Amino acid sequence: GMVRASFTTANSALAHNWISALVRAGDEWFVGTYGGGVLRVDDSGRWSRFADMPRDTEVNPGAMLATERAVYAGTLARGILIHDRATGRWRAQTQGLPSANVTALAARGGFIYIGTDNGLVRAPEQILIAQ
Repeated sequence: GMVRASFTTANSALAHNWISALVRAGDEWFVGTYGGGVLRVDDSGRWSRFADMPRDTEVNPGAMLATERAVYAGTLARGILIHDRATGRWRAQTQGLPSANVTALAARGGFIYIGTDNGLVRAPEQILIAQ
């Protein structure tokens, strides 16, 4: 129950101290920030940025999800960011969303449920990954 590490902009790759979402994927953590996009930290505490992640991206509070195939991040204005775990690449998806403000994410039965400030979308994960 003891704190073993504390990460800030002063001692890590974080661009912003405002952490808005966290999700574990395999042996890594994906860290969503409000204004600094998504970063990755491994179990040893080694941080890395993604070359294809826009650094000024606001990840909405709690709006991250990891599945076997992908990591998803809901953003304030860029729709849903999708990290294909097989290719290691990020891309943004806004097509088919009722709003670019993605506030909630969930997965069940091969579908990704995407909550926005203008309604809910249910999309097959295989379609989201394939696009």
